[in-house]
Amino acid sequence: MLVKLEIENFRSFKRRVVFHTVQRNYKRFSEHVHTVDEDFSILKTSGIYGSNGSGKSNLFKALYYLQQIVVNKEFLKSVESIKNFTPFKLDSKISNMPIQIEVDILIDYRIFSYKIHLESETRKIIYEELLEIDSDQIIFKRTLNNLEFPNNTKLQNFQSQLSEALQPYTSVLSFELIRDEDITLVKNWFECKVEFLFPTYEFDDIAYIFTLKKEYLQLANNIIKPLNVGIDKLEINLVPINIYLGIEYKDIINQITEILQTKTHHSFKDNLGNFCTALKNEFDEILIAKLVCIHYDNNNRPIAFDVDQESRGTIVLLHLLPALIRSYGEGVNYFIDDINTSLHPVLLKEVLGQYLTFNLGSAKGQLIFNSHEDLLMDEKIVRQDEIWLMEKKDGVSDIFPLSDFPNIRFDLNLRKNYLNGKFGGVPFSEKPQKLNFGEK
Repeated sequence: MLVKLEIENFRSFKRRVVFHTVQRNYKRFSEHVHTVDEDFSILKTSGIYGSNGSGKSNLFKALYYLQQIVVNKEFLKSVESIKNFTPFKLDSKISNMPIQIEVDILIDYRIFSYKIHLESETRKIIYEELLEIDSDQIIFKRTLNNLEFPNNTKLQNFQSQLSEALQPYTSVLSFELIRDEDITLVKNWFECKVEFLFPTYEFDDIAYIFTLKKEYLQLANNIIKPLNVGIDKLEINLVPINIYLGIEYKDIINQITEILQTKTHHSFKDNLGNFCTALKNEFDEILIAKLVCIHYDNNNRPIAFDVDQESRGTIVLLHLLPALIRSYGEGVNYFIDDINTSLHPVLLKEVLGQYLTFNLGSAKGQLIFNSHEDLLMDEKIVRQDEIWLMEKKDGVSDIFPLSDFPNIRFDLNLRKNYLNGKFGGVPFSEKPQKLNFGEK
């Protein structure tokens, strides 16, 4: 689980900003909290609210790019990195300072702190450190290409060789020559337990997720049926690959067969552009799993629709369901950018309300999202310490928790006070000027 994220000199973040999920002194909705020990607990969900252009997406991009640095040793040399992994550009003194990102993460009741500093112009790594907080034990420290392993005698014997082999664009966590249990543990967290949903994202593994456990498909149906989007039921069709693709696609079948020698599943688009997933059953047979949406006609007969035959908003909703389910059942931490994209605010509020009230105490992961939709700020379903606010002044983004405001009653109408500007994070602090469409 994410405990804390610190950012400095990255995109719209000029000064050091801190986002955290540490429980504050609120007693309501105790099922929203993961207890680490009697003095320390982590929130399972948080929402970041602010106007368009306030910097909400940049917060998630900082963590996303950090993930890419960890799992892809070539990322810092990529076009995406060159174009988007940038410092704060509106202050020449600050833009020449290092880009700094630090995260504290909880893994198996141990908290690790990972920090990285990069040269702003070249994106070369100039400092990197991994620390276990409870024991205050440094696992590794890297300054430029100088590596230290203060508490690992085996790696100490190879420090000079490893330092010489380590490239300036390669993180220690992605450096395959290093073998250390804690380094592997943290790398696996970034690789397997962190997922992002950006507005353009399509969840191609949706059918596979629903086949993992019967409860997952049932949970999806429990969420979607009351929403009145026209879908009466979701079903997974399992068809032998030879029948689904046809013998004329023998080469593709052979490719998928080879892929499944080392992977549990393979998601792809069929010749009609439909998302589907190849997987093996208990008899080692390859099946194609495809999600279909069932609508009942006027004679109460079930009619199957492909996912792409549904409305854009419904498709967005269907792609959101695996995030809710994997966060709940698989311990995956989801960061959802602009969660209100293409969804009616009342519908989105109902979806999140169901998620937050569906035995969240059993959830294993986190759901962290940003939005400019104020309907989600409902004191009837969220805790005050789950709400963060983002605003931008003079091009500089800042983030702060609602819990920083004193004397807020538990039954205060949060949405009304937010819209009135009491907490900040709204587009205008005063009445905006009229738009000028060429008038003199």
